[in-house]
Amino acid sequence: MTISIGHRSLHIASPSNLLLWLIAAFHMLLAATLIAALFSVSPAAAADEDACTGHNILTDLKQSDAARYAEVVKEADAVPNGKGIFWKIEKAGIAPSWLLGSMHVTDPRVLTLPPRTQAAHDAADTIVIESDEILDEKKASAALLMKPELMMFTDGTTIE
Repeated sequence: MTISIGHRSLHIASPSNLLLWLIAAFHMLLAATLIAALFSVSPAAAADEDACTGHNILTDLKQSDAARYAEVVKEADAVPNGKGIFWKIEKAGIAPSWLLGSMHVTDPRVLTLPPRTQAAHDAADTIVIESDEILDEKKASAALLMKPELMMFTDGTTIE
């Protein structure tokens, strides 16, 4: 079988070769479309998407209605543990547990724990850490290879 495209001819020996040729042509068309789409995306537009366009509504309220702002702050301050990220969980007859929330290790302000938090840490038998590294399989594997104690007891301790 011969296919003519313009003044060029392509000889295809069998229908199975034609199918393979069509599959390859389809993939080349997809690749060309992807490349064209990538070149059409404006780098400036992508940078603008990352820019924060929001504003602090409390600042706006403070400027527009100082009395209402004072009421909001007073009400917020009255919420028990409203500013806390460290909670004690307790029940009669059971040792207390502690929950430290929203700690971002890239922020240098959290590298030194407050005294209550440090005391709870030092007295803890078990510490459970939430980490998004598990979402990246390579990062998780590297962490486990570098620190096997994250997945197993390395001091002879057993589950029993």
